[in-house]
Amino acid sequence: MRFRNCAGAALCLAIAALCAAPTQADPAAGRAVALGQTAALAASERLRTFAWGKWLETGPAPRSVVGAMRGALERQGFYHDGATPRLVWRDFRAAPLIAYESNVNGGLAQDSFTFGDYVFTADPALRALPGVVLGIEASGAARLAWGTGRLVEIMGEGALGWAPTEDLGFHRGAVQLCSRNNLVRWVFLDGCLLGAANARSLSSANLGRASLALSTLFETPVGYHELRGELAQTHADTYDQATATLSLATVWTHAVTEMSLTLGAPVEGQTVLDHRASLDLRWMAGARPVSIGLWHSVSNGGQFLGLAREDRSLGLTLSWQARPGVTFELGYARIDSTADLFDDESASFRVRLGDFRF
Repeated sequence: MRFRNCAGAALCLAIAALCAAPTQADPAAGRAVALGQTAALAASERLRTFAWGKWLETGPAPRSVVGAMRGALERQGFYHDGATPRLVWRDFRAAPLIAYESNVNGGLAQDSFTFGDYVFTADPALRALPGVVLGIEASGAARLAWGTGRLVEIMGEGALGWAPTEDLGFHRGAVQLCSRNNLVRWVFLDGCLLGAANARSLSSANLGRASLALSTLFETPVGYHELRGELAQTHADTYDQATATLSLATVWTHAVTEMSLTLGAPVEGQTVLDHRASLDLRWMAGARPVSIGLWHSVSNGGQFLGLAREDRSLGLTLSWQARPGVTFELGYARIDSTADLFDDESASFRVRLGDFRF
């Protein structure tokens, strides 16, 4: 077995670290422990791996951390060292869907709008309906390593939902194929193709997306970071658009943050994304993970009844794990548009239960 990158070397250091005992308090080791513990909250598998590797480099660590580190390296293909591709990870799971949505049927948020001196009223049959949603969600993923730190990944997810009070159903699904590659040390290049569909009784949408992303992981005096830049081309039902995204995820001593900024290219005659900024914060409240997310976006470029249209959106999400396997999620979003018809205010609530894994 041989390693050609720092991720593999970090695990070698862990073996010695388990047997070592520091003779005196080491501030650097204490900082690495705190950051390594917080890293479990990070959404990025690579950022978690980076943090655990730093922990193992500075001194002894629990066997659970060594096991988590080894498992993460295996899933990312760092133990593959041969000419024959090999399945290194697969995961299939399902969970019940229990939620409240303010627009189950995909209808219009406004029942009327004003244009000039005239008031227009929408057909009641086209109005958005709120309701409690019951259903099931499922997802699956598999990774095939073909080189050290290089693999092909396929992921799929879907959901079936039904609002019993309104007797309305919906379904959505997505499939993504990615090539994930470790270039050198903690630098990665990923290319992905995504196809997604969402169908409700009054609306449906299909989307295709191709993306190329370059990311790097590094350390500063304040924490561990993953900087990622992505270029993407999205094909929707009525337009194609290019976007560029820059994101930064950071593991601090007691929290994890993720910030991103997306810029969209204009599309003639279409109201499309101009820019979007988001911030997510995760921390432990006692022994329970808590997260809060904020985002703001502006879409423009199209017209409505001959007048320029611009939509400004603001959203908030809250998540709290009440107990292992039970998480409560709350969401709120608001759209202020220059065209009154597209003004919207929505709320959602969801109980996320533990997955059944296969």
